[in-house]
Amino acid sequence: MSAISHHSLSHLNSTVSKRLMPTYSDPVVRIAVLDTGFDGSHPDFSHPRTAYFTGPFSDLPQPEKDEEPQLTRIKAYHDFCQPSPPGDRQGPPPQPHSMVDLAGHGTAIAGLILRLAPRAELVIGRVCHGVDSNELSAPDPSRVAAAIRWAITQKVHIINLSLGYRNQPLKELLPLRAALLEAQRSNILVFASTSNQGSHEPAAWPASDARFAIGVHSCNDMGSAPSGSSCKASENGYNFMAVGENLLVHRLAQKGGGFELVSGSSFATPVVVSVAALVLAFVWQEECKRERDEVGREVMLEDLGSLGGMGRVLMALGEKTAGSYWAVGMKLFWAGYREGDGRDPEKEEKEARRWAWGVLRGAVAY
Repeated sequence: MSAISHHSLSHLNSTVSKRLMPTYSDPVVRIAVLDTGFDGSHPDFSHPRTAYFTGPFSDLPQPEKDEEPQLTRIKAYHDFCQPSPPGDRQGPPPQPHSMVDLAGHGTAIAGLILRLAPRAELVIGRVCHGVDSNELSAPDPSRVAAAIRWAITQKVHIINLSLGYRNQPLKELLPLRAALLEAQRSNILVFASTSNQGSHEPAAWPASDARFAIGVHSCNDMGSAPSGSSCKASENGYNFMAVGENLLVHRLAQKGGGFELVSGSSFATPVVVSVAALVLAFVWQEECKRERDEVGREVMLEDLGSLGGMGRVLMALGEKTAGSYWAVGMKLFWAGYREGDGRDPEKEEKEARRWAWGVLRGAVAY
């Protein structure tokens, strides 16, 4: 078994545990995963999200304490591969047996977000059958467009698109372009994977165009270099990168369950989606009301719902690395923060929060 990437995600999880102070009265970030579906029968989803892995192969999940089962955070599901139209209202949560995933791609992506973004709610749109490799990476654009419009009715804040298009006639992409612009008008952030065609190929669309999505490349666990499969940096798009090599994700129950290793920009994308969700969760939490009111008088915090606004924040959290790639910081706002000596935890907590809001203010006001 290849070495499991754990460095980046460990930094992210420890930062969340230490710095975010969520309460059940805080607004909840809602994320749409539009992919191959979801395997609700996987036993791990009946437990709280994984805190860490143990065992001889480091693949035995140890759940967080005092958290709800992950399945309770799946709030809606619709199969766009079937002819039945989706409802335009939020209904009851789906039952595990009612959700389908034949490939495991969507389950892996949703599982990463459930693990990395505590309390975030998910809605799942199945937009590809998952039995054909070409269809998996580039499903019918009109089907994805319909799923985006459904996600808008589900009041999501973020959409994960681990898919993209190459050499597609513009006419075929027009419905999807329109849906993406509609999502922007609804202050919904869209993240898309750039693809894994290597440095001789450009990024897939919409990741290649900053007008439609925030593009994400895969990088190594240290965040120091893009993966060998990463396509070249886009001239007209964002070139964020996050760990996408040797990530441990849920394997379909029908294939034995448990976990398996995957690599690619498809899986780096939900890592960055989780970071964006954590940024929103931090800003919205009740603990930050005073800072939110103060900073909100100086800058437009609503810009966090725009591609440009969130893009500037993600740049402020990370650093430029090789070429034009930008590594997203797994320590969120606190990469340059100097820890106190621990003598006055309450004071240090306030100072850490003040530091974070300083970073946020500078990024949004840029």
